[in-house]
Amino acid sequence: MEKNYILIFVIFIVIVVAISAADNFPSRIFLAQVSPGPNEALLELSPSSGTFYTNNTFSVDLKISSSVSITSIRANLNFNPANAQVTSLDLSNSIFGSQWEKTYNNTTGKIQIQASTPAPGKTAGLVANITFRSNSVGSVGLTYDAASLVLTPADQNVLNLTRSVGASFTIISPPVGADTTAPVRANGQPTGMLATNTTQANISFGTNENATCRYATVAGTVYNEMTKAFSTTGGTTHSTLVSGLTNGVAYNYYVRCQDAATPPNQNTNDFTISFGVPSIPLVPLIPLIPLIPLIPSSSTLSATLTSNIASGVAPVKNVSLTANVSGTTTGVINYTFYCNRADTGTGVTTGWAAKFDGVLGVSQTASNACNYTTAGTYTAKVIIERGSVSPVQAQAIITALPPPTQPISKLIGDLNKDGKVNVFDLSILLSNWKATKAEYDLGGDNTVNIFDLSVILSNWTK
Repeated sequence: MEKNYILIFVIFIVIVVAISAADNFPSRIFLAQVSPGPNEALLELSPSSGTFYTNNTFSVDLKISSSVSITSIRANLNFNPANAQVTSLDLSNSIFGSQWEKTYNNTTGKIQIQASTPAPGKTAGLVANITFRSNSVGSVGLTYDAASLVLTPADQNVLNLTRSVGASFTIISPPVGADTTAPVRANGQPTGMLATNTTQANISFGTNENATCRYATVAGTVYNEMTKAFSTTGGTTHSTLVSGLTNGVAYNYYVRCQDAATPPNQNTNDFTISFGVPSIPLVPLIPLIPLIPLIPSSSTLSATLTSNIASGVAPVKNVSLTANVSGTTTGVINYTFYCNRADTGTGVTTGWAAKFDGVLGVSQTASNACNYTTAGTYTAKVIIERGSVSPVQAQAIITALPPPTQPISKLIGDLNKDGKVNVFDLSILLSNWKATKAEYDLGGDNTVNIFDLSVILSNWTK
């Protein structure tokens, strides 16, 4: 037994030395945008270049594209912390549903991302959005560490760092009186509900300075990634015609602008233009003789709310809400759905997920209206307005469960619960070496040590 432990310790030393050598391997910058070849995955930073003033904020998307199915990613990036600092690392719109590591260190200039479980059929898309703030004059290179990898279902690393796209940015001092502020956007139009059967609308807004503006239908899209431009833009008023509108749908357009300064200042947050098209036209009430009550005093109105998914492991996506209305009150119905609103009030507020006005039917479904990305208990809600009686509300509870802990008896050593014992689990174990963390203590001695490494190696690639 003692000889076995000595052998395991020797293996451990070899692995640590190999990992250390990989960490010190020269990093690279690649600026040519390419497509993956056979059995190949590539990483790309977008934008890959730019010039910014000091104390400016700018965002960079880390994206992946692969010609084969993938299961996991480890993306380690290096940057120059003397000239720029990371302010946020956002994986909320990542194609990878399970995210095991998303850290950055503004002292060492390291960004580390580990994630798995891509959306079904997804082999390309956003991995993370990184926001920087420039703090001194110089260059900021974003390079990939050699320890980065992308795994297939067969645990094959298909990442080609040589053809992946890095990034390089230049930070300069603003001249005296230079414009260092992104355009201010205001007065977005239209708002509220448009007329039934509206198929196109002119969306517009204003800025406080001349700017070139774009829009997207997905929140959080960086300016350089937006492909839809306003037909009228470049001044302080911006507009474009959107078509293909249909009844019973709420629309959101996310706007960002860039001014004419050198270098230009870009918006790093969304300005949202929101409106909807009702299902059927609202029928105006015909005035009645004052002596005849409009609604009998015995009129009633009630509602129930159900969801197609009551609980599931986070992220719980594409939750549909169905409201059913009953009572003696008659007339068209307004349905307003919320994904998470726990109060019992019946006042319609902003932030609704779907809205249907002037509906004749007593049942209405808001299809795929809600996504719950983190574990927790959420209160979906619908507000019903009908006739002149007081509005009513109904609620439904949706539970997003944390990912289940895989029993140790099934696969000991699978620390990130991806169904395999591989380099990701070894990385997690080494990151917690000598720690007293029960979740990583595979040997049961209350310490992460050589015995736990033995367990990892005994179950390697199972």
